[in-house]
Amino acid sequence: MRIDFKQLNSTLKHVALPPRGPSTSQPPLLLLLHGRGADEHDLIPITHYLDSRFFLIAVRAPLKCSYGGSTWFEILDNGLPDPKEFRSSFDALHTFIEDAHAHYPVAPGPLYIFGFSMGAMMALSYTLALPSMVRGVAAHSGYLPDEIHRPYQWNHLRGVSIFQGHGVQDPVVPIARARKTHDFLSRSDASYTYKEYEIQHQISEQSIADINAFYQGLLGPAPRT
Repeated sequence: MRIDFKQLNSTLKHVALPPRGPSTSQPPLLLLLHGRGADEHDLIPITHYLDSRFFLIAVRAPLKCSYGGSTWFEILDNGLPDPKEFRSSFDALHTFIEDAHAHYPVAPGPLYIFGFSMGAMMALSYTLALPSMVRGVAAHSGYLPDEIHRPYQWNHLRGVSIFQGHGVQDPVVPIARARKTHDFLSRSDASYTYKEYEIQHQISEQSIADINAFYQGLLGPAPRT
């Protein structure tokens, strides 16, 4: 089925990709959030390894990175995101998600998110702050930052699925930060999966295969054609 659409003009620049395979008239929405210094094209290569039923949107973080590309926020000397920049990016992301649901021919209701590095931090923060908006989130090579903008809804995570993956040799985001996030999320009511890989700050064939299996488990069997 061909899905026609016009590009949305909203708070975040982005690339919208219709489903590659057979899908319904309202396919599930998967949002891709890149890491520091990248842009909306950075995660496009991994989309070929993800379920073909998704309507994919890869967004660009709203702030300029000091060494090129874009970022969601700067990290302060205390290791925490700049609160003003975090709030601004969070609000821009939330507005974009609402606009995308209204504009693009996607399924209503909770969406799916994939985030890498700083994008994973945004993805986890967004999910825990607004769990009713998210069906499943995969966070790769990132961690859950402290509450900055909206309080985390720890008592409202039932029905939300979270996948967290991290490289044990990661020199950018130490594995200790991922394990600290694991300690918090494993005690929540979310359906939670945590995996470590013998990699650095990167996505591997095994980790993206595990993430795709995670999404497919939520989507269920593909309809017969």
